[in-house]
Amino acid sequence: MFAEIHGHQLFYEDIGSPQAPPLVFLHGMSFSHRMWRHQIAAISEQYRVLLVDLRGHGQSQVGDGQYTQKIFVEDLIGLLDTLRIHRVTLCGLSLGAAVAMRTALDHPERVGGLILSNTRADGDDYEDIVWRERVIVRIKQLGIGRFVETFLRTVFARPSFVTRKEEIQLIRETMEQMAPLAMCGALLAQAARPNLVPRLFRIKVPTLVLAGELDTFTPPSLAETIHDGIAGSMLRYIPHSAHMSPLENPDEFNKFLLEFLPLTHDHQLGK
Repeated sequence: MFAEIHGHQLFYEDIGSPQAPPLVFLHGMSFSHRMWRHQIAAISEQYRVLLVDLRGHGQSQVGDGQYTQKIFVEDLIGLLDTLRIHRVTLCGLSLGAAVAMRTALDHPERVGGLILSNTRADGDDYEDIVWRERVIVRIKQLGIGRFVETFLRTVFARPSFVTRKEEIQLIRETMEQMAPLAMCGALLAQAARPNLVPRLFRIKVPTLVLAGELDTFTPPSLAETIHDGIAGSMLRYIPHSAHMSPLENPDEFNKFLLEFLPLTHDHQLGK
């Protein structure tokens, strides 16, 4: 389904009973809602599941390619307003988790819980920015293809190329279908994102932080920083997983998800 949000067509799927507690899934940079395939079956009978393609990703409109973290946040709030959903739990991976944290800070009344997977709350340092600049130049010169294969080997653990071939192919296809303009816009949005670490103490809702034990892209130490910054948060490690925990070890991911979600119910109702 599509909704016009701030003049752009945003793609989303709305699964489950409208009366069930709403849970929104937010994908990582260059991915789409399809990355949550293993989570939908596990929770859609108990929760109203909203799967969103961020601007420029998946089936959502590319627009001008000038993205910021704030734009992704306001698109999300606009979609919730359109669907008349006041308060939700947000589950995000990487970029999607950063958008979730920013939403909780900018619109605390709209967030009843957070699941933050394989992400970081700080901004880019010099080396990170230079890496993104180089990737943008390569995409403009050579297209997305070469970046895709390099990036896949960065975000998936080596054993996953044997045990999770179908999942890797799904992400490969999703990335290859992304418009180069949108990919560059997402990279720039990431490079310009603010450092949220000094503000994490303001997040007062139940929060689950998940880290892939083999993640070198957002190492567990970054998850520990988020855990330290959000009082009362829970930290769990996903074994046999690098950056793509929901796809690399869905059983362990879903176990932690289902254990945590009941803790958000009162906050969903604003209690």
